[in-house]
Amino acid sequence: MRLFAGDGRKAMILSHRHRFIFVKGTKVGGTSVEIALSGICGPDDIVTPVIPIDDRPRIERGHPPRNYASSRAIELDYERRIRECAPGRLQAEELPPQTLVFYNHMPLSEIELKVAVPLDGYAVVCVERNPYAKAISLANWSAQGTAYGRGRPMRFDLNETRRALDIIIANGAILRCRNIDRYRRANGELAVKIMRFDALEDDFAEWMKRLGIPPPCPVLPHAKAGNYTARPIDVLSMSQIAAINDLFREEFAFFGYPTL
Repeated sequence: MRLFAGDGRKAMILSHRHRFIFVKGTKVGGTSVEIALSGICGPDDIVTPVIPIDDRPRIERGHPPRNYASSRAIELDYERRIRECAPGRLQAEELPPQTLVFYNHMPLSEIELKVAVPLDGYAVVCVERNPYAKAISLANWSAQGTAYGRGRPMRFDLNETRRALDIIIANGAILRCRNIDRYRRANGELAVKIMRFDALEDDFAEWMKRLGIPPPCPVLPHAKAGNYTARPIDVLSMSQIAAINDLFREEFAFFGYPTL
């Protein structure tokens, strides 16, 4: 079984206008939040690219990724390519070079080292999700990501996802969705406002209200939404559950999710 590895880069947003850092975890629905946040950020805020098929709507709405590259020319070239590309050919477009100042899924500790101004007083915000659901989502993405990048909707195949889970547990790729270390400051502090995947619209609306964003609340697009509703207990084998319990022990404890 050949799995999709993804781009491998780690999206983030740093808003000086609203004094927050959005650190994007893996397989938590963060892309929809990132797209929505692009519209409230100022011209000097840092907004990293995601993938071409998800960046197209942001660019068309006038909220492109910005201030993430070592030169403005790199950003303008990417924006131009996405604007001019035929929708059916977006999968062939490349992201900007890996040698970026800021990148997708960038850990907080690295952000702090790259920013020239102190970030004391900036709220650290993330979206989190039950580790079992993240593991299933990552396995599904590993199996379906290539098709999604070509413009096809995400789908869910139970047996295919189970096989993908065995593979990503065996090769360690499952650790891509263990996000907790991404939220640590350079001094090791872990203090983050968590929006729950299962209550994302309500948590996001509450946060926007607290920031003073006038209604209507920015809409959360379901950027990479799958089409499965299976419970983890109906998908995971006992050995898969044991592996996830061990690998995500700190996340279960810190985020308050019960283990099976």
